[in-house]
Amino acid sequence: MKNLSDYQLIELVKAKDNGALFELTMRYQPVVNNVRSRIYIRHFDVDDWMQEALIICYETCCLFDLKKNRDFGAFFKANFVNHSKNLLRYELAKQREPYSHAVSYEAIRDSGTISEGAVELSDYPVNVRFQYFLSKLSHTELYAFLVLLGKIDVRIAAKKANCSVEQIISAKGRIKRKMLNIFNFDK
Repeated sequence: MKNLSDYQLIELVKAKDNGALFELTMRYQPVVNNVRSRIYIRHFDVDDWMQEALIICYETCCLFDLKKNRDFGAFFKANFVNHSKNLLRYELAKQREPYSHAVSYEAIRDSGTISEGAVELSDYPVNVRFQYFLSKLSHTELYAFLVLLGKIDVRIAAKKANCSVEQIISAKGRIKRKMLNIFNFDK
C-alpha cells in the first residue's frame, strides 16, 4: 500500500479498507503531531490523538470529492484542527460548569437558607473593639504589641518592660490569642 497515491488510498477507505485508512493517517502523522503540540487537552495521550486522527481521516475521506478538491492534505489538516478546537472547547466548558451553578453568599443569606450565629464585625465600631483589646493587655503585652507592629525591636521592648526577650516572645503569642477572641477572627 505504500506505493499507492493518496487518491487511491481515499478510494480504498471509501470502500471500507482499514489498512488504507491506517496508511493514509500515517502519511499525515506530522499534521497530527503539530496540532497535538499546539493544543493541550487534559487526559489525552498519544493513543487518543491517534484515534481522533483516524476518525477525522475517515470522515475527511468520505467527504473528499476528487472533482472539487485537489489537495487532500490541506482538507484533512483543516478538519483535524477544527475537530481539535471543538474538543478543547468541550474540555473548557466542562471546567466552567460548576460556575454556572454558583449562587452569591448574599442571596443565600437573604433567602434565609443559612443563619449566621456569629456577630458580623461591622456591627460594632472597630475603634471601640480596639480600645477594649488594648485595655485587656498587660504592661509586657503592650510592649510585645509594639514589637508585633514593627515599631520597636524585641530587645528594646524587653528592656523597657523590665523583662527578658523570651517573655516578650511569649507575650506576642498571648496577644494573638486575645486578638482572635476579641475580634472573632476564628468564627
